[in-house]
Amino acid sequence: MNQPQEAGRVLLFTGDGKGKTTAALGLALRASGHGMRVLVLQFIKAAITGELSASQKLPNVEFLQTGRGFVPKPESPHFEEHRRAAEEGLEQAARALASGRYE
Repeated sequence: MNQPQEAGRVLLFTGDGKGKTTAALGLALRASGHGMRVLVLQFIKAAITGELSASQKLPNVEFLQTGRGFVPKPESPHFEEHRRAAEEGLEQAARALASGRYE
């Protein structure tokens, strides 16, 4: 008898301060070790990060950066471009969820 396949997981880390990417990568490392396909989608604060470089060495882990960096105050002339970039990132996440590629 075939065992039903366990559903994948979606984890969302938010908030001020440090630790969100570290927590996500810890779980991605663990899942990679179990042969699971993983997508880490990061709304970036900097274009190049050590996390991105390190994650490229993990099997079955895809690291996708999106966004425009730190979000300015709503009155800033650049706020709308950040909002649009965040919406595009959420659309990428929705497509990834619907794709069935990741566990």
